[in-house]
Amino acid sequence: MSEFAHESVIAHNDPSPAREHVLRQSDLQHEPINIQIALPSLEGIKRAVGMQMGVALLPRRCALGEIARGELVAVRVPRSDSRVR
Repeated sequence: MSEFAHESVIAHNDPSPAREHVLRQSDLQHEPINIQIALPSLEGIKRAVGMQMGVALLPRRCALGEIARGELVAVRVPRSDSRVR
């Protein structure tokens, strides 16, 4: 998560379990997420990333075509244990 603290992040503007998980992890790790743009669709988010307006955290399955064509690059983000101990 710390890598994203210095990046402009493009996010989906609708609440979702994935978005909430990322925001919760950001809070737990005390690593802010610099959300600069919120868009209503995954297609819009992918286009904005392709135009180098920022980075986005998306499930890989949502961008398989773009990754295969070299339009987007996938970076694996390690899953963290979200349980509080």
